Amino acid sequence: MKKTSINKQSLINIIISYFGLFIGLFNTIFRTNVLTPSEIGLISILFSIAGIFQYFTVFGITNSLIKFYPEYRDEKNKKTGFLIFIIITPVFLFLLVSVIFLLNYELIIEKYDNILIKKYFLYVILILLINTLTEIFRQFLRIYYKTNYSTFVKDFLFKIFHLLLLLTVLFFNMKFVHYFHILLSFYFLMLVLFILKTLKLMDLYKPDFSFLNKKFLKKFVSYSSFRFLTSISGGLINKIDKLMISFFGSLANVGVYSISLSIGNILGIVGRSVLKVAHPQISDDLNKNNYKKIESTYKSTAKFEFFIGIFLFIYFTLFAKDFLTILGKEYSKGYLVLIVMALGQLINLMAGMCGGIISYSKYYKFAFYVRIIILLINAALNYFLIQELGILGAAIATSFSLAIFNIVKIIFVYRKFDMLPFTKFNLKSFFAALIAFTGAFLVKSLYFEINLFWIIIYFILSFILYIIGFILVGEKAKMLEIYKYFKKQLYNLKRDKK
Repeated sequence: MKKTSINKQSLINIIISYFGLFIGLFNTIFRTNVLTPSEIGLISILFSIAGIFQYFTVFGITNSLIKFYPEYRDEKNKKTGFLIFIIITPVFLFLLVSVIFLLNYELIIEKYDNILIKKYFLYVILILLINTLTEIFRQFLRIYYKTNYSTFVKDFLFKIFHLLLLLTVLFFNMKFVHYFHILLSFYFLMLVLFILKTLKLMDLYKPDFSFLNKKFLKKFVSYSSFRFLTSISGGLINKIDKLMISFFGSLANVGVYSISLSIGNILGIVGRSVLKVAHPQISDDLNKNNYKKIESTYKSTAKFEFFIGIFLFIYFTLFAKDFLTILGKEYSKGYLVLIVMALGQLINLMAGMCGGIISYSKYYKFAFYVRIIILLINAALNYFLIQELGILGAAIATSFSLAIFNIVKIIFVYRKFDMLPFTKFNLKSFFAALIAFTGAFLVKSLYFEINLFWIIIYFILSFILYIIGFILVGEKAKMLEIYKYFKKQLYNLKRDKK
């Protein structure tokens, strides 16, 4: 199978993701108008709890798929057996987790003194099943280098359906219970589309399970176990803030925090778009000991991520409060949360693919040990800061933990592989962003109205100033190079369609 270049696939992923992001902004606006903060908080809590249980059902198997697949890719019968094994295992784990959950249902539900949560809590099981299978089949699409399809369905098509649903709620006064059920049906539809696409790509043969010997199972269980522990510790770092806010505050606070968090995490789209393509490639290159190619991927992706990320960060810093004010006065108090979370995501982008290099190398256990320490720090900070600073405390705790984790990963990759993600281009990106921030701030102080139209206008203006900043710091040639690259890739996309 011919592999599309990382840069080209990353570009396509980002284009699709940001089209979806634009639709998502409208969804965010409509959602705050048709749902109460408590209802938004309820959905966030249900998916967060299902997300924690999902680590036990997936159990690091998605990472094992990417790591071990290259060993069986060219052996047709064993490949089929391997892929079937990958599907069956999470299904078995889901049944086991569901039984344990139902046996302890009363013990869990009594921790939440909220009528809405008690009414909808059992939906966690259904959400868990859909999300577990969705994650498995999304990973299948990654190993076949079809990330653009999954990105299109998840980040564009799903959001179009969600937008239509929100408009229906707005104009026809649909009850929350009906909205919730239809929303879950959209998630199920997304799963079906991933399954159908995967089956179309799979060249299935008579399955050969002879690889399931003691040696393989020992490697598989060992790697999956550590990836599970690494993932769940990382997942708790990302979810413990919402859970603690719900304990110390209210569902309304969770709703405000979730909205601010989802906008601040827009920077993360850049990194996720790149890693979808880069991680399978890094796994292949590590398998071949091609460290020069890994270093090239490491530097180029980090440079690309920071180039977009620093611009988005300065834009959010300028307009965070204005955008949230459009959503409603109750959401405007989350503007510092948005800025703090955007800063954490920017540091994450600076680290590039160091997490993938560690995860698919022989040093994969390191990530687990560090995440356990970071989780303890994050939990302690959330516990104290939420009580002192509310939702801002949760944002500070989470972003600080994310920053420390990425700094440690960068240092580790440098010591073990002698690689750093930084180049002079990163420093010039910073100064160009500073110029753009200063210019946009001065223009905004002259005239600005708080509405979506002017926020979009100033987004375009800020980006123009960003490019001018690059020219001023001596990167005119690089800007022309980026322009020609994007022009070439868009031409290739049109040609491929024809």
